Amino acid sequence: MELGITSFVELTNDSKTYEERIHDALEEIKLADELGLDFFGVGEHHRKDYAVSSPITVLAAAATITKNIKLGSAVVVLSSEDPVSLIEQYRTLDIISKGRAELMVGRGSFLESFPLFGYDLEDYNELFEEKFALLNILNNQNNVTWEGKHTQSLQNVTLYPQTQKPITISVGVGGTRNSIVRAAKYGVPLVLAIIGGNPLYFKSFVELYKRLYVEYGHDPKNMHITANFHGFVSDNQKELDMFRDENIKQMNQIGRERGWLPYTTKTYEQAISMEGPLIVGSSEEVATKLNYLIKELDLDRVLLQMTVGTLPLNVTLNSIKRFAKEVRPLINEKK
Repeated sequence: MELGITSFVELTNDSKTYEERIHDALEEIKLADELGLDFFGVGEHHRKDYAVSSPITVLAAAATITKNIKLGSAVVVLSSEDPVSLIEQYRTLDIISKGRAELMVGRGSFLESFPLFGYDLEDYNELFEEKFALLNILNNQNNVTWEGKHTQSLQNVTLYPQTQKPITISVGVGGTRNSIVRAAKYGVPLVLAIIGGNPLYFKSFVELYKRLYVEYGHDPKNMHITANFHGFVSDNQKELDMFRDENIKQMNQIGRERGWLPYTTKTYEQAISMEGPLIVGSSEEVATKLNYLIKELDLDRVLLQMTVGTLPLNVTLNSIKRFAKEVRPLINEKK
């Protein structure tokens, strides 16, 4: 069972500069590596309240200060990216990190990158479908010839640098059936972004993925399912209150933009219950809930996004320490 961290490197108040926040993120990654966590993912955004617009740059910096932890995007908005450039960048990261690079892609729940890079939102689904197909071909083949509607034509193209094995490409899914089908069709790892509702809602998606994965002819031994949750580990009530307040503030900020219902203290309390999507509490409470969800959703990897909002660095580092040193020993190994 793998455990890891993800971060959008939020900057939701004026307590830090962008420089300080990005360097904080590097400290978080360095500590996660030192404590033996398995993965750290960095998300892509193009807006004021998130500090990282280029995950690959932060991950390359992290590769030079870490030794063992896998480093990946969480996620890259593939629809507004160039698959050729992505493969070249993440192969380079794989070489710098000595085989630790992963590429997690998604359709994009934040849409700022589309007009920024000249893409039409009316092509939202077509863009991802076509670019994902090309991305997988480029990752697994040389001498590629390709003709697409939204991508450049390629004639007998081989990308460099070459790596010893293909990059691990996974698909981040927020609850769309077509995305589950796509991940199974291509035989790539599935990453469930569980930030709302009862996590067991995703159980039907897991079963669909597992069934289609085999039907499409892939070896079930290579199947890999991850779930990403908002989470925080502490038995300090002041820190727990701080996480709660930042979480509520950030969820309401996004909610106002998307027409969601207000995210209240009651909403938060429901979310941290066993039926909710938040993984928050003492080490024992977090481990109990994770063991339950790992079993129910048949997970291979669990990721916690701890900085939903802007927390002091020492508070985030303490949560990472507890996750690695106190929660991990309580997690049941997958049978």
